[in-house]
Amino acid sequence: MVEMIKCTKCGELKLDTEFYGHFNGKRKRSQCKKCHYEYGKNWRKNHKDRSNELQRDYQHNNKDYREKQRKLMFDSNRKFKQELVDIAGGKCQDCGYNKCIGALDFHHINPEDKEILKLNCKESREKMKKLLREGKAIMRCANCHREKHWNDKSSGRKRNE
Repeated sequence: MVEMIKCTKCGELKLDTEFYGHFNGKRKRSQCKKCHYEYGKNWRKNHKDRSNELQRDYQHNNKDYREKQRKLMFDSNRKFKQELVDIAGGKCQDCGYNKCIGALDFHHINPEDKEILKLNCKESREKMKKLLREGKAIMRCANCHREKHWNDKSSGRKRNE
């Protein structure tokens, strides 16, 4: 049975489906979902430190949340790597290897242009796409990439020859 309830915040008469259930499950909250959302948004804005503390505690103490976030990041990184591989041609520029994208690296043509880019940063992801599109970086398999750096000694490490 659908019931009409008056929101105590906005004063509008709304269907009971527009209200969240109370924590005890026997009744509905007094504010509609829209007003409840606005209240929470304003509270977080006015109590940033406490809001951040509560969020940190929840994330730290909730193993399921951490596992879900880890999986989302893992999936996002894999999808992005596939996108980069597609932009770069799908195979090693030297030997043509294309079996496993985990074994494909991106090599900066000019070591002076090289900067450390983080996969979870949108700006870094856009920079990496731009480098590949402009030809300032190429894709090599892990073996060819290591051989290149070993031979040109661009890593700065001393080699025993």
